[in-house]
Amino acid sequence: MKELKGFTTVILILSGTMFSAFIFLVGIYAASPGFREHLTGAVAGDSNIPVIRNDGARLNTIEDEETALSHGALDTEERTVVDREYNVDTEGGEGYWIITYSDGTTETE
Repeated sequence: MKELKGFTTVILILSGTMFSAFIFLVGIYAASPGFREHLTGAVAGDSNIPVIRNDGARLNTIEDEETALSHGALDTEERTVVDREYNVDTEGGEGYWIITYSDGTTETE
């Protein structure tokens, strides 16, 4: 009989804790519009989140480009990468790189 009393006590404590957490979250949901919007977006599966897909292609870093250029692996010209900017295409969800070189030329990859 004592085992049943201990089990009942544990069940009541767990149920009370879960109910208290539920009431607390309902209170936050009612009082905070930001929490409500965040929760609604999470449940609705908001598709406006930008996603960068990498289909197995290796994304080179600026250091890789500079190292390759300094060793003459890509070009015989003495130009280095000055800026590399990644832009996301909002319609397709994929992106492209705009690379600016020291001689002022730009490339799109």
